[in-house]
Amino acid sequence: MKNRTLLTLTLVSLFALPGFAQDTTWYDAAWKKTSPATAATYRVKVKDSIGWQLTYYYISGKLKSRGSYTDDTLEMRQGPFVYYDETGQLIRRVNYSRGKTDGQDTWYHDNGHIKIIGVNSAGKYTGEWKGYYSTGQLAAQARFDSGVQVSAKFYNEDGTLNTKIDSFFKNAAYPEGLPAFSRYVNRNIRYPDAARRMGITGQVYVEFTISREGMVTNPRVIKSVARLLDEEALRVIRSLPAWEPGILGGMPTDSRMILPLIFRLEN
Repeated sequence: MKNRTLLTLTLVSLFALPGFAQDTTWYDAAWKKTSPATAATYRVKVKDSIGWQLTYYYISGKLKSRGSYTDDTLEMRQGPFVYYDETGQLIRRVNYSRGKTDGQDTWYHDNGHIKIIGVNSAGKYTGEWKGYYSTGQLAAQARFDSGVQVSAKFYNEDGTLNTKIDSFFKNAAYPEGLPAFSRYVNRNIRYPDAARRMGITGQVYVEFTISREGMVTNPRVIKSVARLLDEEALRVIRSLPAWEPGILGGMPTDSRMILPLIFRLEN
């Protein structure tokens, strides 16, 4: 048998309206539908005056997000949406119109201070956006036209210009891009001999964080197949070189990643 490993990268209280239908769906950490016993998140779907209100909860019961959809396929968001972290801290308030971000968009620091504020129009950043450090000090001010950054200034916490940052928004990036990332993983991963002999196959989901310094941190298996495959997946993720960190509001930020690794044996 030849061993072959494939991968892809995915670069996060209950209210019932009297007389309206509702249902609950449970998801595991990889966002696959599951049973309550193995769930990491659950969703409550309630019919409301707009269409459907969806409320997501952490398994602890704390609110994760809430917003409404106008269609039964749950693709057309409408009105205000709110997002919270696992401690219950508000992360973001954003408005949608006909499925696209539209109107004010505000992100928050852990201490409740505003992190980013700006306006969207038909799903695109528009006009002036500002980013702030948790102290309230201005970190960035940028102007956007139809989603494109056309001008910007960035600042250190002491108020001096920061010339190391050039983007208001930027996703974490692997050096030389995702194709190079895929090549690295496929070159370095090894199908465990014992797993191959036993014919163990499957898809391991690993979650990890790219820190604001660009380092790979806190890798953990969120959907297991078998110990041998889980350990190999973690070994490869831990060996990854540094990334370019994500930028949010002109400030380096931690970025959460989920990587599904498919272990498949072929003749």
